[in-house]
Amino acid sequence: MDWSEVTGRVVVAAIEAHPLDQVVDLGCGKGELLRQLSPSIRSGLGVDRDLSVLEEARSGAPANLKFVAADLRSFPLPAGTSVVLLHDSLRYLSPLEQQQLLIRLGRALPERGLLVIGDVVWSWPRAELDEPEQYGPMQDAAPTAEALEGMVRTAGFLPDLHRFGPGRAVMIALRASPSPMG
Repeated sequence: MDWSEVTGRVVVAAIEAHPLDQVVDLGCGKGELLRQLSPSIRSGLGVDRDLSVLEEARSGAPANLKFVAADLRSFPLPAGTSVVLLHDSLRYLSPLEQQQLLIRLGRALPERGLLVIGDVVWSWPRAELDEPEQYGPMQDAAPTAEALEGMVRTAGFLPDLHRFGPGRAVMIALRASPSPMG
């Protein structure tokens, strides 16, 4: 079973529940998820630093989708962004970069903004995985489910984790209202 495809479907379903949103896909690759979402969103912006996949993403893309070359670790969210998608990209960052990115997104997204993460999230001991190589070369940087929930909460989101198989999950996180402390 291709767990990336399974979690991708869940990611699409989560975002489709918020029609007319502006969606930013950080680490968009070839833009498959944005293409699936294009009929139900106002606009989509795919961000990736790999120029070859961006060329494929741009080819025949619907008019409401744009793709730019940039590093997701420092890309500023455009005004009006209400949904951020991280699908199969979080594990390519170090744990410190993951935390910094999530905090930055928590500051940038509006109240009730949505962060949707579909990626490798360790919830089983790695020694119990049948084929650990299927999770890719950066699997060791993938957080545990508990660590991801903690990072997302620290960044100001209310997390809802959905696990799929031994090491895949989708985190649907709603940006909480600002705390009274500011």
